[in-house]
Amino acid sequence: MPTLEWIGKDKVINHHQEVPYRILDKKYTYNAESSENMIIHGDNLLALKSLLPQYEGQIDCIYIDPPYNTAHSTNNNQRWVYNDNVDDPHIKKWLGEVVGDEGEDLSRHDKWLCMMYPRLVLLYKILSKEGVIFISIDDNEFHNLKYLLDDIFGRKNHITTFAVENNPKGRKNNSFVSEGYEYCLLYCKNRDAIMAKYEGRVFQDVFNGEKKDIRNLLVDQYGSFKQSKRQVSGLNKSNALCSVSKIERCFTIYYQPNTESLVFLDEYDSDNDSWILSKEGADLLAQGYVRYTCNNNSTGKPSIPLYSKETLLEKHSNHSNRQIE
Repeated sequence: MPTLEWIGKDKVINHHQEVPYRILDKKYTYNAESSENMIIHGDNLLALKSLLPQYEGQIDCIYIDPPYNTAHSTNNNQRWVYNDNVDDPHIKKWLGEVVGDEGEDLSRHDKWLCMMYPRLVLLYKILSKEGVIFISIDDNEFHNLKYLLDDIFGRKNHITTFAVENNPKGRKNNSFVSEGYEYCLLYCKNRDAIMAKYEGRVFQDVFNGEKKDIRNLLVDQYGSFKQSKRQVSGLNKSNALCSVSKIERCFTIYYQPNTESLVFLDEYDSDNDSWILSKEGADLLAQGYVRYTCNNNSTGKPSIPLYSKETLLEKHSNHSNRQIE
């Protein structure tokens, strides 16, 4: 696997171990014993180290928004200062200095990498076995961040990278293109642990980097099903899915969470292409059932459920000890 080298790397890889443990000074509290929330004011490296004794391996979800390292001489809000006291003569020269602009400060990316590495290591440590972390970034340090995360979390634990639209009109930060997006990287601590936890559920996410026909992969587990884009059912003759489907494929689902009872009702009005509430459905709602309908996100019209009644009943019976109606 390719690795990334930078000034100070050999000194910061284990710097998290050199950071002293701190006891949090609780100045403002509200029902501190039972509260699940905490606001920490201070250096985030010291804060993470102070959380480690109590929260190591306990956190299920983390989101961070680190400095993007987009220093501009006209915008002081985007500047940052390297303040980690690493025992290295090269790094000590950086202490307290504002990171300069691209082309002026030739070590600005080295400083950013030295700042990020020990923090990411501590974040990794406090994540639970099935924990995930979301990290926002733009293209200034995206490539460097990806290498760091692959090194610390492992490349196989990269779930995906989101493109996040944050300015539809585009920003004036590029001489050639008005960029309107940033990125959010999603990593897990242990992909195998996540898959093992959700294995056996009727609806599960399949993490697989290869492009395969999911129908063939899951036919033994879920039965035969048709993949679609939730096309509108009814009398729309241009809809290829509807032309090969029968009216009985359109149904509502009723579920009783306390008893895990599952009921299907034919409540599709093909003449008006709409759902109707039958008397039997109203009675089920009165008994505490929850009603689910499949609808097209764009039109709001009924859609054909992805699975047939038979497949849903079979899968429900395999994963429930309760009653099936």
